Amino acid sequence: MLRYERLTPAKQEVLGVDDWREWRLPAGAAALRPARAEAFFVHDGVLRICASGEAPVALGAGDWFLLEADAAYAVRVARAVFGGRQEAAG
Repeated sequence: MLRYERLTPAKQEVLGVDDWREWRLPAGAAALRPARAEAFFVHDGVLRICASGEAPVALGAGDWFLLEADAAYAVRVARAVFGGRQEAAG
């Protein structure tokens, strides 16, 4: 199951998203299957992502999402994405 939400500026500050490791995805399609659960924050760009068997979700600047370990995700990036990522607490 894909978990996601739009973060308020206050929540972004509490989570410290500006200090997360940088990540980028170019426009196009990609498949992701993280070895560990990872949280992502979108600073800029537009993407659609879906977990296996779920409907796609559109995400953009200000959105946070969590990818579960060993789960398959299909991603379509409409506009190159720049953001932050960190291993999720488990």
